[in-house]
Amino acid sequence: MFATPPKNEFDDEEDEEFKGIAETPGPHRARLKNLETQLSELVRDKHHLEKRNKADQSKYSNEMDTLKKEMEKYKSESKVKERELERCKAEGDGMREEVSSAMLWVLARR
Repeated sequence: MFATPPKNEFDDEEDEEFKGIAETPGPHRARLKNLETQLSELVRDKHHLEKRNKADQSKYSNEMDTLKKEMEKYKSESKVKERELERCKAEGDGMREEVSSAMLWVLARR
């Protein structure tokens, strides 16, 4: 069985000027080629930027994790120092009470 050849799209047209043109004219081909080149450059640039963006995200994610760990370390150190300060205040208050009572005892003996 033989395939029927494709129908020439210009057969039904009344404009005789376009009959028989089977391919895109030269200037249009050049413009299409130029657009295809621009498109491939844009796609290549897009992939490059996506790759760089992913690398930056990874870098900053790691940096954020490091900073969070440092912050937790400083928070725990801060709590320890705060408890130590409270202990020192309480100890100082106790010493102040001892000195006061000692002074009162000395004054009472006079």
